[in-house]
Amino acid sequence: MDSDNNHITDIVVARALEYIRSNVRKPIQVSEIAEFVSVSRRELERRFKKTLQSSIHQEIKIARVHLIKRMLLETPDSVSEIAVKLGFLENHIARYFRDVEGISPVEYRRKNLCAV
Repeated sequence: MDSDNNHITDIVVARALEYIRSNVRKPIQVSEIAEFVSVSRRELERRFKKTLQSSIHQEIKIARVHLIKRMLLETPDSVSEIAVKLGFLENHIARYFRDVEGISPVEYRRKNLCAV
């Protein structure tokens, strides 16, 4: 996910990204974002594809995985505790994380904490 919305010319996409960032700690539905920015779900998905060459689902996933990564490195919380705090089913967080990062949350923590 782009950390800087300044170059995004589509105000709807920029506002949607801000909504994602502000609500990243909870499960986010595309329909609630569409309602927040006052466009249809289909229109929001179209604008994301056009502006970011990515789906809104992928942007949500990237934002949530970024938060999981921070929590893995900055807290002593177990993966199970992080899952609960972020509204994941315990057995889904690892698959969700692996889809983006290519490794499990436990592997990510071990690899990155050893590097510090």
